[in-house]
Amino acid sequence: MLTDLYEFYKKYVLYASPKVIIAFSDYFQFMYHQDENKELDSLTHLLLMTKIMAEMRKDLGLKNNDLGENGQMLMRALIKDYDSLIK
Repeated sequence: MLTDLYEFYKKYVLYASPKVIIAFSDYFQFMYHQDENKELDSLTHLLLMTKIMAEMRKDLGLKNNDLGENGQMLMRALIKDYDSLIK
């Protein structure tokens, strides 16, 4: 997955705003150091991913009202146990 995401990043980094690039960088750093940071859980993974999406939506001029501070509601339809994961 990381390889595919990296390929996506390389293609679109020229068009992304600084906030999208920073959100991608935060996510990649989390993934690179995941073995060192065992205490970081799936919630952290989810929040970093949705932050990227929320920043991309802002770039497109879309509002993120009511989607959570990091856009976490963007994944609610895709994760079966979402409500128990996000408390």
